[in-house]
Amino acid sequence: MYRLPPGVEARSRAFTLVELLIVIAIIFILAAILMPVLNKAEERSRAALCLSNKRQMTLAYNMYPDDYNGELTPNYSGLVNPDGTLATCWVMGGMTWPGTGQDSLYPITDNTNVYYLQNSLLGPYCGHRTDIYKCPSDTWKLTTSAINNGGPVDRMRSVSMNITIEGNAWQTVKTIPQNESWWYTQRLGLGTFYAFNYEKDYIHIGPANLFVYLDEQADSINDGNHAGVGNFAADPSWGDLPAAYHNRCGEFSFADGHAEIHRWVTPNIVLPVIQGTYVAPLAGHNQVDYQWYISHSLVTVP
Repeated sequence: MYRLPPGVEARSRAFTLVELLIVIAIIFILAAILMPVLNKAEERSRAALCLSNKRQMTLAYNMYPDDYNGELTPNYSGLVNPDGTLATCWVMGGMTWPGTGQDSLYPITDNTNVYYLQNSLLGPYCGHRTDIYKCPSDTWKLTTSAINNGGPVDRMRSVSMNITIEGNAWQTVKTIPQNESWWYTQRLGLGTFYAFNYEKDYIHIGPANLFVYLDEQADSINDGNHAGVGNFAADPSWGDLPAAYHNRCGEFSFADGHAEIHRWVTPNIVLPVIQGTYVAPLAGHNQVDYQWYISHSLVTVP
C-alpha cells in the first residue's frame, strides 16, 4: 500500500469556483441541446397515439353501417333532432368556452360529460371508450365555477366529423334532394354538393379520399361536425378550423380506415388558442390548405 513520505500531509483536491462554473455551464448547454430533442420525441409519441385514436374511431364508424344496411352514422349539429327530440348521433354534446355565446347553445357541463361519449351511437362499437375522442396534445384546461369547484379540468373531446357525412341526419328538414349537402347546399348556398348517407355514396369520391375525423382547433370546436369551407370568395375564409397540434400538422382519418398526418403550409391555419370567441381566419396565400381540405370533403353533384 502506498504511504506518504514522513512530514507530508494529505490534502483533499477541491474544485475551484471557476471549475464549478465551467461544469454548470456545460450542463446548461447540454440541457439546451437535449430539451428540444426530448420535446420533439415526446410530441412524436403523442402524435402516434393520436393517429391510433383516429384509426380506432374510424374502425367504430365503419362497423356501424354493418348493422344498419349500409347507412352511415347520423351526424347532427347539436343536442336536438330536427323533430325536437334529444339527438342520438355519432357524438352528443358541444364543446365551448365560458362567455363566448356558444355556452348559451350547449351547457358548459357538456365539456366534461362522459355520458355523451359513452352512450353515443358509436359507443358500443368502440367499447364505450372516451379517451379516443381527445387529442393528447390538446392540453387547454377549462375553468368555470360550474365544474370542479372552479378548478381547471380537461374537456372531453377534440374530434369532429366531416359535415358532408350526414347518415340521413337532416332528412326531415331538407328542401333539397336527400343526396345533397344540407349545410353547404341548403344552408350556405355555396353550390350543389353531395351528402354521404350510405357507404355506397363513397363512389362519388372514393373512401380513401373522403376524410371522416379530424381534430378541431380548441376555440373553433362546438358541435360534433366540421364544416371547414366558409365561402368561395376571391379571398375566402375558413368555416370551422382544423387543429395543428402536432408541430404544425393535423391528423385525419378516412372512410377506408386509414389515418394520416397532414402538414399545414399556410400560416393562417395555425391560430393561437385564446379560450375565447373564435374568429375564422382567411384561407391564406394560394389557399393550399383550404383547397386540400375541399378536395377531401366536397364533391359537386353533376
